[in-house]
Amino acid sequence: MSSTLQLAVALPELTLATGAMVLLMVGVATRKEQADLILWLAVLLLALAGFFVLRGEGTATLFGDSLIVDP
Repeated sequence: MSSTLQLAVALPELTLATGAMVLLMVGVATRKEQADLILWLAVLLLALAGFFVLRGEGTATLFGDSLIVDP
């Protein structure tokens, strides 16, 4: 992998962190009757992060070897 910043390596983590923050804010702003919407959005978020994990390729490092992704 090149020495440039490859954020695709951290895409599952970034997806979960950003998605969780967005879901928290949406959950606060919606009514209790719409809790199923938040539930299914969370399931979709986990599926998307799982897709990014499965799409990964071999061992990769990021941020000066502070993040190591291996299969």
